[in-house]
Amino acid sequence: MWYKIKIDYSFWYVGQEVAVVAFGTLANTLVFLLFVLICHISQKYIYCFPVSFCKFIAWYGLATVFDFFLIAVIDFATQDWKGDLFKLYLFYGQADANSGFVGFFLTFIIHLGLLIVNLFIFYNYIVFIHMDGRLSDIYMRITGKMSKFFLPLDSEVSFNYLRHLYQIGEINNNRIIVNSMHSVQPNPRTQTDQRFLNKAIHFYKYGKNNCTLSNFLKSLRYLWSRVAHFLSIEGDK
Repeated sequence: MWYKIKIDYSFWYVGQEVAVVAFGTLANTLVFLLFVLICHISQKYIYCFPVSFCKFIAWYGLATVFDFFLIAVIDFATQDWKGDLFKLYLFYGQADANSGFVGFFLTFIIHLGLLIVNLFIFYNYIVFIHMDGRLSDIYMRITGKMSKFFLPLDSEVSFNYLRHLYQIGEINNNRIIVNSMHSVQPNPRTQTDQRFLNKAIHFYKYGKNNCTLSNFLKSLRYLWSRVAHFLSIEGDK
């Protein structure tokens, strides 16, 4: 069961109706933007934000993007001809019976602008903030140049150390992907590429995300204790 709130009010000029039509979607935009800022600040300064909250923000942002379409579906389904979709149509229709189309056009322009703003916020959240910017990181790993990645030489990581990391990964049930590759280098004498039989093996270790709700709350309490300690020191001065 769901409920719909109906508000009776008086209006004198078109600016009031425009504000009422845009207020619902704009309020969701501001709430979504607040959630995005909280997630970004938590990941930047606390280094932790629960995955479930990130998913909730993503779904809330998607609903905010399609807020106008949800309004249209609800108004048509309930046959509410005084809903947000028809307010400007009725406003111009009272002045002139043939001017109702202007109200529909103005409603479309208002929600089109809000749709563009919501898409911009939603895109930046999904690509750069959601799950600590995982999508942006995957894109950079796929399209990045080799010079942007640090690959240690054989002398920098010993075989015993590498084997130790592999064993620790198996104990902790981490996923480790091993890729073997052949190196091809140009031969300056024959001016052709020469394939070498040596192999380069890379270990990619993926750890489990330990940022749970309890750890997030512990991080907040620790941050608040540090802020309170700093304020007490400033107060003593």
